[in-house]
Amino acid sequence: VADAMNDMYEQYRLDRQQGQPYYVEIWVEKDALSNVMARVTNEYHVHLMVNKGYSSCSAMHESYKRFKRQVDGGRMPVLLYFGDHDPSGKDMVRDIADRLREFGLDNLEVRNPALTMQQVTRHRLPENPAKITDPRAAWYIQEYGTHSWELDALEPPVLIQIIENSLLEYIDMPTYNAVLEVEAEQKEYIRKLKEENE
Repeated sequence: VADAMNDMYEQYRLDRQQGQPYYVEIWVEKDALSNVMARVTNEYHVHLMVNKGYSSCSAMHESYKRFKRQVDGGRMPVLLYFGDHDPSGKDMVRDIADRLREFGLDNLEVRNPALTMQQVTRHRLPENPAKITDPRAAWYIQEYGTHSWELDALEPPVLIQIIENSLLEYIDMPTYNAVLEVEAEQKEYIRKLKEENE
């Protein structure tokens, strides 16, 4: 019993998105970055999805259903997409928005907090040749030139800060902190029960 109570105490958390006006998901192009990004998404209880390029129709429909449930509950949907600064990475923002809207998610806000040219310049990221064989290369080269940059070239602390800053734009902090206070009170109650059984 004492071990079970200890596990309950250690793992107990309320839904930290409870009462929030926005429903935010964070999508990332590369699975290799998911552990870094999870440090933020786990803290705030935000859904993290590894996109791995252009998603299948069934995967997009599952995403639509997740968003739709939240919209039906009165929340405003936001998708923050993190990808490489290359032809496919920049086009992904358009593709995601278009395909989810095809399912009927008309009021979805899709933003691309990283990777941007400002971040490339500020952090002096190493450049790669743009993938000229990519069917989206022509417009990209016209807009950005013949170089591309990878999201994972950002140092993890920098990427974490970008994620958190972009996410906090959509979190009502008084509501969030109120949930944390209730969570702390309930954990204290569990702690006392735990001590009684030790």
